[in-house]
Amino acid sequence: YKHIIRKSYELRRKIINIVYKSGKGHLGGALSCIDLILALYYGNFIFFEKKSTQNSNFILSKGHAAIALYVVLNDLELIDDDLLIKMNQGSVIGEHPDNGLPGIDVISGSLGHGLGIGIGRSIANKLDNSEVINYVLMGDGECSEGSVWEAVNFAGKIKLNNIIAIVDDNGLGILEQNTRLKPETNKQVWEGFGWHVVNIDGHDIFSIIEVLNQLISSNIEKPIVIIANTIKGKGISFMENKLEWHHGSLNEELYNKAIRELEIYAN
Repeated sequence: YKHIIRKSYELRRKIINIVYKSGKGHLGGALSCIDLILALYYGNFIFFEKKSTQNSNFILSKGHAAIALYVVLNDLELIDDDLLIKMNQGSVIGEHPDNGLPGIDVISGSLGHGLGIGIGRSIANKLDNSEVINYVLMGDGECSEGSVWEAVNFAGKIKLNNIIAIVDDNGLGILEQNTRLKPETNKQVWEGFGWHVVNIDGHDIFSIIEVLNQLISSNIEKPIVIIANTIKGKGISFMENKLEWHHGSLNEELYNKAIRELEIYAN
């Protein structure tokens, strides 16, 4: 998986380039979850077809991190370079996922809805006798939404075993510090709703892929949640664990500094 680790920094660099050229973007959360998205796609857990838009078993519920998904879909040749470079410039590429794009069939960004949609899909898959597993990536701040816990409660009650929720637990919301619960508290809460809970390092791509493979092969008869310990702004020193980089823009000096740091990591 060494090529995927190298790719994580190449795609971080692309995120910085796109946001710099577009004038603004959600940098912190995109950089905290890019490794999780890479592990899902390059670990072969997500399916897609290049000629279709409605074809994915992945929902990015924390839709403001869309640029992280865009660069992965671009790397997989679903989104053209010419389109990606036009983010925030009047094209279908905006700061939240749009189902007009190949590989994306859920519009997200209104937080708290993705898990419910994923659970609905998982129930539909069961009715169709499909073995598809649905993956939903959420933010830790998003887990303050009541609709998340209604969905969590329902899936736990029916022991829905074909959905895996992943929480990008970077500890920072848009307006507040310390959104991260203590690991033992988080575990107790989810387990109390009937979910199987796993804690991982959200930046260790090899470990993420291994854990997912182990979970799938274990045939766990309940919904699964992975709490991924991540760093907001990961990979760029002046952005890491900084609340102000949830959303922002880069001047030329900061842009050059970010690119230099990522080139060091990539090599």
